[in-house]
Amino acid sequence: SLTAIRIGNAGGNEGPWVFLYKGKTHQYQSLSDKNLVKRHGAPVGSTCHPSPNAYLTDEVWLELAHIIAKGIRAMPVIRDHPDWWVALSLDGYGSHVNLASANQICTDHLIWIVKEEANSSQTNQAYDQLQVKRDKARMRPLVDLVAKHVGVIHQFQLIAIMIQALKKGQPEDWIKSFISVNMHPKHRLPFDICKRNYVTVT
Repeated sequence: SLTAIRIGNAGGNEGPWVFLYKGKTHQYQSLSDKNLVKRHGAPVGSTCHPSPNAYLTDEVWLELAHIIAKGIRAMPVIRDHPDWWVALSLDGYGSHVNLASANQICTDHLIWIVKEEANSSQTNQAYDQLQVKRDKARMRPLVDLVAKHVGVIHQFQLIAIMIQALKKGQPEDWIKSFISVNMHPKHRLPFDICKRNYVTVT
């Protein structure tokens, strides 16, 4: 297994792709940060990063904060306005919000972290809308194809598969996802209108 951190904005632009794998050091030169961008076409700031368990830990989040922040500042439009603040919406996963030092790194890059309410990602997180469905749909046939030939897929093959799937992504996937969670600046609805679409059960 591995963890993929996905970053995108309401304009349809991809932020850095971050893949966490179980291990202590990089094992494949073809998946180095430089090759991810130049050879595989990943966004600037993309990285494969070792983790004790292939998941995001407090230590790994601290190690990644600077990399991710620089990658966000390198995104289209954002890079043209170095003195503008960027709002970064994160779910309530502990490492995202508990490390003041990692949050300070984002602040130093003029990135303002906005925390979602607990258990609300299905309605508040853009990635959990159309984008995640498209990612999985593009990955599934590739996983099946590779598994048919090699049997057991190791984590670095899985990273390579995901890279190929993400390269097929379309800006519209992110745009529609941000519209779905009312975070697209050109399609925002006032809260009083949004409230009419929900029924409160007590």
